[in-house]
Amino acid sequence: MRLAVLVIGTTILSACSTGVVQTDKDTYIVSEKAGGCGFASGGGQVADAYREANDFCAARNLHVETVSSTSRNGVPFAHCADATLTFRCVP
Repeated sequence: MRLAVLVIGTTILSACSTGVVQTDKDTYIVSEKAGGCGFASGGGQVADAYREANDFCAARNLHVETVSSTSRNGVPFAHCADATLTFRCVP
């Protein structure tokens, strides 16, 4: 029973990512959402999005070039912290 509660609690508090999605010929987007919907900072989600984008580009021996990014802080009982990063992979 304790294990089930731990697994469910961990799943609920885990951050959620769309993964990298191609939106144009050479443009990609990744969105991150905080697992806990309290007073979480959108800055943490931006950092997670950049990590994912960097890993994606590095696998192609390229670097991230930011096209745009947005984030918002979490507000209890309203919405979770989230961020969206639009980027290109460049030499």
